[in-house]
Amino acid sequence: MSFFILIIGLFSACGTAEKEDTSANTTEPTSEPTSQPTSQPESLPEEEGCDSLSTLEACFECFINENPTGYNAYATALVSNCYCGTECSTDCADFCESSDGSAQPSTECNSCVDTAIGDQTGACITGFQTDCSGSTDCVSFVNAVQTCPSE
Repeated sequence: MSFFILIIGLFSACGTAEKEDTSANTTEPTSEPTSQPTSQPESLPEEEGCDSLSTLEACFECFINENPTGYNAYATALVSNCYCGTECSTDCADFCESSDGSAQPSTECNSCVDTAIGDQTGACITGFQTDCSGSTDCVSFVNAVQTCPSE
């Protein structure tokens, strides 16, 4: 699973997430403080999400748990287009031929995929975009993961 994190640059190729500009956000008090204690706080803190986790890997895994269907569509599109597609099929042959998932990508395979991801008009990216955009779960997963911290 960790080898999928290697290709975080792929997210920019097909995602559409927009990050909020929080640089100018300031909070102002909503009411004057009183000397009378209240029984409940005025606002409860928001529950923190996956994107608040401190590492890319933890954030990525959190989103996998939140959207396993989207992750499966993402992983399928990634493997079939970038690892086992035409560009890297030779360097990734052992990984692609492993039907039980026991083989991990070799250094040469990962290097090839890194290069393939760098070509925004190559078969890896265009195939991934086509396959992933056909699944709302995949698009949702990719957009969510774009909010993860970069390491």
